[in-house]
Parts: sequence; structure tokens; C-alpha cells
Amino acid sequence: MTPTPILIVTGPPASGKSDLARRLADALRLPRISRDAFKERLFDTLGWADRAWSKRLGATSYELLWLALEHNLAASTPTLVESNFRGEGPTARFRALAAKYPLIAHQVNCATDGPTLLRR
Repeated sequence: MTPTPILIVTGPPASGKSDLARRLADALRLPRISRDAFKERLFDTLGWADRAWSKRLGATSYELLWLALEHNLAASTPTLVESNFRGEGPTARFRALAAKYPLIAHQVNCATDGPTLLRR
């Protein structure tokens, strides 16, 4: 079975990853899975309460991202996935998906200088 390519766009908040992910997905004609898009839709649908609520919606948005990515991999659909993946948790999730579905991952790690981050 041919591995399914996935393009992972990551980096800290305000590093330009969302804009780059949109442009790459359009140019490469790939479906784009964005954690921020899920979180924004959850806020639009369920509303805002407080910081604890935001954290709950943030965790839920990650679960939706993993579910959508797994569905695309199950269908052998090349996909761009974008979020500020940090730590061992996302690494373990990507490894678990790779153990279940043949994939080849390419990563773009966005970065910028401190003054630009503050300005954004």
C-alpha cells in the first residue's frame, strides 16, 4: 500500500502558520485541517464562558483534528494539518496514526522574530 502524504504546518502562535497553511493547501489542492478553525466554530456554536471553558474547547478542537486526520488517512487522502503542536502528546498521536495507516509526513515549522510576534 502506498503511504499517504501528510503535510504538518506547526509553530508558535502568531508565527504565520495559518496563513502559510491556507496558501499551501490551496496551491497543493489539499484538504486543510486546522485546530483553530475547529475551536472558532465551537466558540461560534457553543459560546464563551471563561478561561476554563476555552481550555475545554481547545482540548475538544484537538480531538476533532485527530479524528478528521484519521478519517482522511483511512481514505488515503493526502492532507495538510495545522496547529501549534507541542510536546510529546502530538508526537505520540502522529506515531499511533502512522502505526495504523501507511503515511509519509512532511513538516513545516514556522518561526519569526520576537518583535514580529509581539506586533501580531
